[in-house]
Amino acid sequence: MTAVAPKSVARTGDVSTKAGTTLPAGTDSGAWTPGAVTVTTTDLLTSDGRKVVVEATCDFSFTGKSGNTAVTNSSTVKLKPGSRSLNAGGIAPLVDGDSNQDSYGNTVSVSSDALLQTD
Repeated sequence: MTAVAPKSVARTGDVSTKAGTTLPAGTDSGAWTPGAVTVTTTDLLTSDGRKVVVEATCDFSFTGKSGNTAVTNSSTVKLKPGSRSLNAGGIAPLVDGDSNQDSYGNTVSVSSDALLQTD
């Protein structure tokens, strides 16, 4: 059995977003903009004095054009943890490297150097 290298848990402030570059169908110009990241934390677990994040969500908005017609769109990207050895009250934390994206390339990801680690 191959050992899995431990990864740092996500804490508040460790989740970021990246706007996608794929245009919605029927549009010929425009841009995606990320909204604020909403994180769900657990009160049962902290690392380095910050709460551990167990889920993250971001609403992205699109403003563009199809010819001379204004077009708007939106997409929500939710990041949930996979199965982990460590959990708090039955809930696993997000960890460094976790990422999710929609079909437009809008991305929510974790970058963490927390001392608390799990597989």
